[in-house]
Amino acid sequence: MLGALVRVKVDCSVLLNALITRQSAEEMGILPGVPVYAHYRASSVHVLRCKR
Repeated sequence: MLGALVRVKVDCSVLLNALITRQSAEEMGILPGVPVYAHYRASSVHVLRCKR
């Protein structure tokens, strides 16, 4: 966890990473191993360079 943010990783052929608020994670019941669906809006996508 990153303070008020929680990192969510979704493995669906590609690895998706998201940061959501801790409150959102608690409200949605997101815990390690709990299946989730991911969707996004084009206006809120950030592409970051991977460190290799």
